Formats: sequence, C-alpha cells, structure tokens
Amino acid sequence: MDGNLLSRTTPMDADTYKGDLMKRKAFFLLAVLLACIQPVFSETFQFKFTKDEKYRIVTTVNENVYVNGEFSNSASILNKIAVSILESTSNKARLSAINQVSIRDGEAEGSFTLDEEFFTEFWQDNTGIQTVDSKYLYPLIRNIPSFPAGDIKTGNSWTAPAQEVHDLRRPWGINTPYIVPLSIQYMYIGKATVNGKSLDQFKVTYSYYHKLRLQTQPPKNQIYPVAMAGEVKMTYYWDSAIGKVSSYDDDFDILYYLSTGDEIEFIGKSHGEVIAAETLDREQTRKAITDEIQKQQLPDVKVEAVDEGVKITLDNIQFEPNSDILMASERQKLDHIADILKQYPDRDLAVIGHAARWGTEKAQMELSISRAKAVADYLLKKGVRTDQQMTTIGKGATQPVADNSTEAGRIKNRRVEIILLEN
Repeated sequence: MDGNLLSRTTPMDADTYKGDLMKRKAFFLLAVLLACIQPVFSETFQFKFTKDEKYRIVTTVNENVYVNGEFSNSASILNKIAVSILESTSNKARLSAINQVSIRDGEAEGSFTLDEEFFTEFWQDNTGIQTVDSKYLYPLIRNIPSFPAGDIKTGNSWTAPAQEVHDLRRPWGINTPYIVPLSIQYMYIGKATVNGKSLDQFKVTYSYYHKLRLQTQPPKNQIYPVAMAGEVKMTYYWDSAIGKVSSYDDDFDILYYLSTGDEIEFIGKSHGEVIAAETLDREQTRKAITDEIQKQQLPDVKVEAVDEGVKITLDNIQFEPNSDILMASERQKLDHIADILKQYPDRDLAVIGHAARWGTEKAQMELSISRAKAVADYLLKKGVRTDQQMTTIGKGATQPVADNSTEAGRIKNRRVEIILLEN
C-alpha cells in the first residue's frame, strides 16, 4: 500500500455536495534544465516488503468547495491508515489496511472526529502496481507511485497507468466505487534533504476529463454526476533504505459536472507521511500507567491492555448539567492523565465517548461525540499531542458495560476512554 494509500478524501463523502502539448514541452524543458544543473544520480527504485511489518500513513487534506464557481464551504480531513503486511514473496506482498476518515470544519480548531472507517486488503508488487478486489473502496489512489524496471537517472521521466477511485454513495446514492483510469507523468528530480534525511524526490502530475458510464442508471429525478475533471500536482519523497514513500505533498482541483448542469469543485492541498509502528509492550505500559494513577490516587480510572493498545477508562466522568463542559474536578484529573500521556509522545490517541441509554439514539451519539471531543480538546490544550495525533470517536449507548435500567449502571456507561494506539 505504501505511497498508493496516501489518499485524498473529499467532504462530499460527509455532507453535500488537461496535459496538452505546451505542458509536455515545459515538462521536457524542466528535465533538461535539471540534468544540466544537478549531479546525475542513477538508482533502481522498488518497494520493499517484510512479513508482519506494520506502519501507518497519516494524511491531512485542506480544501475549499465551490458550487457553480461560488465559494460554499471549507473542510479539513484527517486520514489515518494502519497497514499490516500479511505475507510477502520476493517481488510482491499481500497487505491489509484500516483507513479512518476524520473530519473537522474548515474554520474550526481542535480535534478531528471520526466519520467513517474502511477495511481493505490487496496485493502489491515491488514496482507499485496493486491488485484490489472490486468489493473494496480503498485505496482511493491506486498505483501511485510506480516505477519502471532498471536504473532511473536524475531528470528521467516516464508515464504509467493508475486509477482514481470516487466514492459517490452519500451525495448521489451510487454504491459502486467509480474508477477513473489515469495516465501519470513522472520525473525523477534527484536527491533532496528533508528533516536532515537524504531522500529521492519525484514530481508526479496527471489530469483528466472523464464522462461517467454508470452500471445502473439513477432514478429519473435523482441528481448525479455526468462527468468529472481533475488536475493534480504531487511531490513524492522516497526513502530507498526502507523501500517506501516517506512523505508527499500535492495540489488538486477536482470538478464534478452534474445532471442538473451545476458544477461542484474541490480545490485544496494535502500532505502525507509514512510512520513506522514500533511494537508496544502492552502489559508493561499498562502496569506503568496503573502505578502512576495509583500514586496520584485518581478515582474512577481503570487501565487495561486491549488489541489496539492500552486503554485508560474514565468512569463516571463529570460534566456541567446537560452540557459537554468538564467539571473542575475532572479537569484536575485530566491534568494528571496529561502528564502520564506525555511520557508516550510517539503513540497516537483515540478518545472514545460513551453515553447511557437515555433519550434518542441521535442524542446519545451527539452527546458521546461532544464529550469525547471536550476531553480531547482539553488534552490538546495541555500539549499532550498535536491535532493530527488524536481522533475523537462517539459510540452513543451502543457499548454498555452495565445495566442502563439503574442509575448505578448508567453512571458506569457514562464514560470516556483514551487509547494509546500501537498503530
């Protein structure tokens, strides 16, 4: 999956919703110029796979949405992709990935809230080409980057096929992922130093205009896209030592033409990084955190090792009546929890809110999200993590740990969990 899962996700999933000759000439002239002014490096580029290896890909997207040329809204999207290599051979591997898509309004600050989660499994060869079953939506960007056989020199360029997958479920009720074929232009720029590390830099560009050919014609009065166009400019940084993309940046402009004659456009930037997942000693970490909590004599706090990592449960967490404002006593407790979490700075956090079964399911879900976000945002203000290292999740009353028919049970169900994640 590597660089291919460094994907964009548009907010169209969560709410509403060309290379011509001159460009090719400019592309060629840039290659010639770079060849003249830079040392010429030559290298063979291949993905490397190690069975049981785990890592995560974190991408952030910031974009503006326009309807018929008029600004509509902006959004920030956080993709966290936990990757595992299930098996590998000399030239390919089978990978699985869990992709969490979290969203924050463009004008808002604080933590991101989980919107959707997707599982995928696929094969990828050492040139970057993927084989993905049609039942999977992800990766949204497939076969980027991919490399030709043999050495590549500074200034070399090549073209390769790829795919862009569009999720049309929420805005238009089209459940089958729509795949747009792409022709990708690559150029090897040469060596670049990023954060003190020597990496290989590539320019990756593509553009398209595509008329949709839907398998099933939408109902007569349903609005749906009839065509789409896109232009994307990327810079990839490759780490040959590990055989993976290290990071990337891109600028994109995606335009949907609708059956009504309206146009919806997404213009934005994204950045992604690949982060190695170091093994977490769950039991040792659980014991160390438990010792700290007992030392501080923090009430209603439980620590346990779980599949995802180590979970800290805040039972009966107290808020102002009918609100998501933390009581002063809870803020004091969180100050101690914050000091503990700072001892594990490389572990991302999931903050999960739970509610008692009281009121409507919608109200329960909204309350669990807002309270999880209140805890996460408080920890952010304490400098525990950056906003990209923390995701809030609401579970409503779907995971009770006690009987909701009694007040004692509802108190136990009214909780917030903080998980130090292994990957």
